[in-house]
Amino acid sequence: MLFRSLGDWFDGSAMSFYYETAPLPAWPGWYAHQLPEIWHQIESFCAIGLESLGAFLILGPRRARLAALLGFSVFHVINLATASYGFFVLLALALHVFLLDERDLDALWRLRGRLPSWNSWRARLPSPSLPASLARAATGFAVACGLVWGIVSIATGLSHFVASPSLTSALAPIVSPLRPFRVANTYHLFGHITRERIEPEFQLKLEADEDWRPLVMHYKPGPVTRPPAFATPHQPRVDFLLWFYGLSFRQRTPEYVPQLLDRLCHDPQAIAPLFVEPLPEAPRAVRIEFFLYKFTSVEERRDTGAWWKRISRGSTKPLRCSGR
Repeated sequence: MLFRSLGDWFDGSAMSFYYETAPLPAWPGWYAHQLPEIWHQIESFCAIGLESLGAFLILGPRRARLAALLGFSVFHVINLATASYGFFVLLALALHVFLLDERDLDALWRLRGRLPSWNSWRARLPSPSLPASLARAATGFAVACGLVWGIVSIATGLSHFVASPSLTSALAPIVSPLRPFRVANTYHLFGHITRERIEPEFQLKLEADEDWRPLVMHYKPGPVTRPPAFATPHQPRVDFLLWFYGLSFRQRTPEYVPQLLDRLCHDPQAIAPLFVEPLPEAPRAVRIEFFLYKFTSVEERRDTGAWWKRISRGSTKPLRCSGR
């Protein structure tokens, strides 16, 4: 495959999985997941097109910037409605104000009612101007910087996403010297889409002969009949981090996970706010069980009332709490 990291975006399948595998989905995501496959393909192509080509509209004239404003705003409103990313999406939306020029701000200002025009008070401010020669030099410098950044950005993207050793080697003289300066990078939270949602569930026993008791967290999928919760603008860090643990639980265990298990054993009140119900003071043993979660279909939810269905994928070795 030519594009090694973006295959599920280019074949149109990415958004078929996104809504149920987002780190902290919200309940509207269940409804979005039920949309027809053709719609998810359109979403996938629109997303990759907006992020790869639409971004250049920001550098264009006013109408191009307004088109970018509309496209990115719709994109982020969908993100905001279907999953929780703390205040990340809200900050991204706030940045859109820089895509407006003075006449757009003036129109928005006047929408508030019979208020003075945006420009009426701005006109009273001093308006310094540069000499024509200096203004031309500044414009030329800005254009040159933009061209350099564009070349480096494209070269960095190609070297990362295109599976061609010869191309990567040819681009190395451009990419390598500037990499320490972070002029451009290829970070993308969903460079490729997770196709399975593995949820770690903390469990404990109070007595040797009883079943394992699940511990329900506030914002993660837990009981299958509970709708996915909104968290925005709150950022529940542990709930969010455990999503990453589920991605690679067979390969490694992050340092904070054994610490949480130890706290459950010896100091449960220190982490009690992470869970919906009060924690017992002296459990006998604790462990983590991993479940594959999937959204139910419309028919399954109508029949069972469940938002999720899940299958166990194994568990960690029980940790016996000392003193029991």
